[in-house]
Amino acid sequence: MLKKLFGIDSSFVGVMEKLADLMILSVLWLICSLPVFTLAASTSALYYGVVKCVRREHGTVLHEFFGFLRSNWKTGAGVSACYLFLGGLTVLNIWAVTQMEAGSALRAAYRVESVWVGLMFLFLSIYLFPVFSRFQYGILESVKMSLLLSWRHTIVSLVMTMGFGSVAWLIFRFPVSVLILPGIWMFFLSFGMERIFRKYMKEPEEGEEIPWYWEDRKEIVQDNEKK
Repeated sequence: MLKKLFGIDSSFVGVMEKLADLMILSVLWLICSLPVFTLAASTSALYYGVVKCVRREHGTVLHEFFGFLRSNWKTGAGVSACYLFLGGLTVLNIWAVTQMEAGSALRAAYRVESVWVGLMFLFLSIYLFPVFSRFQYGILESVKMSLLLSWRHTIVSLVMTMGFGSVAWLIFRFPVSVLILPGIWMFFLSFGMERIFRKYMKEPEEGEEIPWYWEDRKEIVQDNEKK
């Protein structure tokens, strides 16, 4: 059942190997995110490693994680700066609303606006790093694409946001869980994210080399042909 649903061996050893990989990736992400300016690159590397190594079983987590980090840290620093700047504006906006006169019509209007801005930032937090890991976009293009995808798939985005909030709460409540929960979160996030990505990626034509992120699609087609 686990293999059919998630593409992993249902044996105890197989499950433990996947959990070990997710823990290694989580620890690498935590360490490499400490400089702050590497946040985008390390989080994108986490998603990249989870999908490529854990789900698609290509390469090793150390090689793929650091390979992505080395290739994208410069652009990632810019993405980090942009993300943190937008986060700062979001927090400042919410703080400004709390300073307004209680019960005023202006405060009520800006409260709605602050909720909308906060939701936009949450959506960006979920989509930005997977988008950066998959598509060859610059800083602003990555932000635009992330927001576009989040609003085109609003229902999925809201579900992902609830999952993101639950994981953040668990890490806050049990800090030691940060050693594995980031990898587990990315693992489950990837099922919805990869489904969305495929609507915007060109499917390989017959005879072309199949990229690693299309391989499970190939298996599905083959299974249908056998039936």
